[in-house]
Amino acid sequence: MDRNPLDEVIDRPIEATPETVAELSEFLSKSKFLELPGIDNEDEKKELSDLLDGILNSLIEGLAENPTKKWVMQQFCLALEAVEDSDTEVRDHFGDHLELIMDILEIESSDGILGFYLGYV
Repeated sequence: MDRNPLDEVIDRPIEATPETVAELSEFLSKSKFLELPGIDNEDEKKELSDLLDGILNSLIEGLAENPTKKWVMQQFCLALEAVEDSDTEVRDHFGDHLELIMDILEIESSDGILGFYLGYV
């Protein structure tokens, strides 16, 4: 039986304040993955940005109705599955961006979600 990392998430409420949503919206409007190394990687940057923007849009639209850590981690998992076979550099940068979202939402730990999908465990 495959391990489901969501089973290990310790759920807690998330404050879905207007300020939190504004911070997520501000992050959504910024350019992302500018630090991704390599030449001619605009397609990869766009693909990663689209994945991250999808998470941000889901959070902006659904956090008020689903203000829990577990729900947020579920949103992360959908995108993490798409990058789990990418090279280490891509996974690391994607994880860094997810950690920025966690900072906005005041989530201290992914309870192993990032490590599971990004290959750290």
